[in-house]
Amino acid sequence: MIGNFHSVLSGMEEMVHAGQEITVQEWSEPARLISRSLLLDITVNQDRVIAVGDRGHVLLSSDHGENWTQVLVPTQSMLNAVTTINGRHCWTVGYDATILHSTDYGETWIQQSFNPEKNTPLFDVWFGEVNRGVAVGAYGLAVTTYDGGGNWEPLTISKQDPHLYGITESPQHKLFVVGEFGSIFRSEDLGKTWQALANPYKGPFFGIFAHSNGTLLVFGLQGTIFRSKNNGENWQRIKSGTRASLLSSGELNDGSIIIFGSDGTMLHSQDEGRNFLSATPAVKNDTVAIALTSQGHLLTVGGSGITHIKNPLSLVSKENRPH
Repeated sequence: MIGNFHSVLSGMEEMVHAGQEITVQEWSEPARLISRSLLLDITVNQDRVIAVGDRGHVLLSSDHGENWTQVLVPTQSMLNAVTTINGRHCWTVGYDATILHSTDYGETWIQQSFNPEKNTPLFDVWFGEVNRGVAVGAYGLAVTTYDGGGNWEPLTISKQDPHLYGITESPQHKLFVVGEFGSIFRSEDLGKTWQALANPYKGPFFGIFAHSNGTLLVFGLQGTIFRSKNNGENWQRIKSGTRASLLSSGELNDGSIIIFGSDGTMLHSQDEGRNFLSATPAVKNDTVAIALTSQGHLLTVGGSGITHIKNPLSLVSKENRPH
């Protein structure tokens, strides 16, 4: 751990000496029982799993989520999202417009952005390749990079400045962003320009899911789900059977869809999101992000930390299991 700290600090000093200004926040601190602490996102690339959350906590696992190690990073800001490209390159974003970058599978991190005076959080981040990325956040905040985060430039997605909660790429290589006021935006040029999509719902969308077959789902407050089969041109409201806030989603190995929400809510669809049934709760608290390992195990994160579910289909109600 100490070795990681000194190697990153040394690298940052070299960048400062080279004339690149970097504002360094306090480093995260070792925490006991960190895998049970508040965690807000998780990502998987091959055998490596990375989870991020409160007070700059970053956790790594090299055995599909069985065991976890904390690494120290140059922030104590809450981290809201993490993504990887080819496993080796990783980015995490959070409060105070924080953006951190790793080039060694998450072992060490440097700071690319930090603006505590603005006090604006970034909620999600997308990278399509090592150089090309977009991060979105509160009050319409969006930034983009064409050099792997060496430089982040302001990006206008909406002139209305809604909170932007999620970003994803569809199999057709279109980007979608969702946020408050029922906002759904689409980019057909990987984030250079954006178009607002019509939708009758005016509440917040907390997330968007792109199925491997191209089906899109957006979800949010009070069990709200909308579905599109034509890249967001038209949306159909889907009955969820719950009033819980829906927060995260994923695709299981059999192609079925799961959506998690507040108070342990878990929904499952076997027909590409046309219908959902309740599943056995995996955790009692809110589940804010999920990831599927290469072994088919499901990892969830939220207020109670990390939950490891080795057979996620065992949670599915019998009437909704594939025959």
